[in-house]
Amino acid sequence: MKNSLLCVFLLMPALAACAPSDVEHAAEVPPIMMDAPMETSPPPLPDPEKLKGLSPAAVQALMGVPELVHRANHAQTMLFRGKACVLDLYFYEDVTGEGFALKWYEARNFKGNAIEAALCVQALLPDGQGL
Repeated sequence: MKNSLLCVFLLMPALAACAPSDVEHAAEVPPIMMDAPMETSPPPLPDPEKLKGLSPAAVQALMGVPELVHRANHAQTMLFRGKACVLDLYFYEDVTGEGFALKWYEARNFKGNAIEAALCVQALLPDGQGL
């Protein structure tokens, strides 16, 4: 055991001579530059105001078939229900009597509390966007 330790101590200077003597002369490897991850902002919320003035058929073309449609006199309502919200759309007959146009909308959660309509419309649109 003493002989092994003695050999190690005797070989240390020889091994040290193999190492570069001056750190400044060692080859410098440039640091690897990684592209910073691009910040992606979420897509803008759809604007429910763009639904105003549309006919019931145009709204259905955008949003699909409503869960409920109710018509009484010169008014028509459509109810769209998603996983997190309910959207009520109110259509009124125009003055010429030729058709209905969306005049008002309301969005709510399942407890009946009003929520931001844009979030509800986004959740209900088939592609999540589109307005």
